[in-house]
Amino acid sequence: MPAQVLGREKKEVTFPDMRFFFLPEAPPTSLGLWTPPVDLMKHLRALRCGDGVEFLLLDLEQNAWLAKTSGRAQIELLGDTQPPSHKLHRIELATAWPKQKRAEELMIRACESGVAVIQPILYERSIFGRDPLSKKQLARLKKLARECCQQLGNVQLPEIRSQPISLAKWLEQSSSSTRICLRPGASALSDLWSGLKTEAIEFLVGPEGGFTDDEIQATDAAKIQAAGLSPNILRIEAAGPMAAGICQNLALSRMRHHP
Repeated sequence: MPAQVLGREKKEVTFPDMRFFFLPEAPPTSLGLWTPPVDLMKHLRALRCGDGVEFLLLDLEQNAWLAKTSGRAQIELLGDTQPPSHKLHRIELATAWPKQKRAEELMIRACESGVAVIQPILYERSIFGRDPLSKKQLARLKKLARECCQQLGNVQLPEIRSQPISLAKWLEQSSSSTRICLRPGASALSDLWSGLKTEAIEFLVGPEGGFTDDEIQATDAAKIQAAGLSPNILRIEAAGPMAAGICQNLALSRMRHHP
């Protein structure tokens, strides 16, 4: 029997039916007036939300609460509710790490294209990303992801793994996903689409210096399919999200033609 929110049954909510905001942690109560984090109030003021405007709050575990604006410094919690649904393919990026601000660009583009997981990979030619992400870097990227996904209506926050792993370790890991190595000059990604049997895909993105011959041999030996995206060589922060966006688009087309 579905739970209720002030006498109402839980129902599925999708963006843009109702705006939502992410919380770093669950509120201390499900009902009543509450003083939320400063960032949330800033968002509500920026959106010019008057009193009585309803919206959703989501924590990082995808729990959801219905709320409405109530005064300048507080909101009213109306109880827990069904979290919004998303119909995205599960896409992971096993990627070389870009330098400095370009890592933030990678995060923004990953949010835009519906990436679920970002795993930094160490290659022979890797220059950046050899050390784990610092707490400060990780916090900055997570905050950026929350803000970006709120704006986009993407309820799936990307999981970013702070510890880089070697290509060899990634290849050794068992996975039920389809694994695809993005490689310039390979067959177009869209040409592989009809043969993909899973709704989970992992894209392997190499460093800007390119894969070494040994790394190409290792991926071939592991039977990782190769796919290309463009006649041009793409930057790290562009390649993975572009591949994810192509897959999300093809999945949407398939879903509409074969519901």
